[in-house]
Amino acid sequence: TPDTQMADNDYATALLIEKVAKSPFKDNTVIFIIEDDAQNGPDHVDAHRSIAYVVGPYVKQGALISKRYTTVSMVRTIEDLLGIEPLGITDGLADPMSEVFDFSLKPWNYTAIVPEVLRTTELPLPKKTAKNQLPAGKRALAYAKPRGDVAYWEQAMAGQNFATEDRLDEPRFNRALWSGLKNADYPVVRHGADMRKNRKTLLQKEVVSRN
Repeated sequence: TPDTQMADNDYATALLIEKVAKSPFKDNTVIFIIEDDAQNGPDHVDAHRSIAYVVGPYVKQGALISKRYTTVSMVRTIEDLLGIEPLGITDGLADPMSEVFDFSLKPWNYTAIVPEVLRTTELPLPKKTAKNQLPAGKRALAYAKPRGDVAYWEQAMAGQNFATEDRLDEPRFNRALWSGLKNADYPVVRHGADMRKNRKTLLQKEVVSRN
């Protein structure tokens, strides 16, 4: 199901970061992670925003960066770090993600957490230990109880063409994902709310809606 596929992807990413964090290269390596095809449908944060992660020793820790960056901004940042020329005018004019970084090296480490929903699969996972799971008070943020079982997804995706890319009924596909993963109305209006205010309350509402 999408729940387990997403969790599998997240866990694989976490294992990669843990490998770098425990390697001799941890203090001169930076990792950029972004969603593929983020503009296609409001099946994530919304239709105009997506998540992105930057991991490394010079990344600001515990900082809230509100500057607007795009996918091209990330490409420009990678180019600058590698010391190469922009590929073209689009990335050449994009702002690099400068505010994400600090000039001083910060100690960092990372341990991959096994998403609880993967325990429902037959994947070969390490046994639960204090190191590979979150403290009890934070587990609600890491584990959303699946809303749709296999039968739901079979019905919701019936008739979709998965044989090759770009053959989906995308509006129906996005709505099926939303209904199967979230306990909230499908977004049809951009509210324009300032997500920097009352973040704790907003995040808590999100956790409640997911469960």
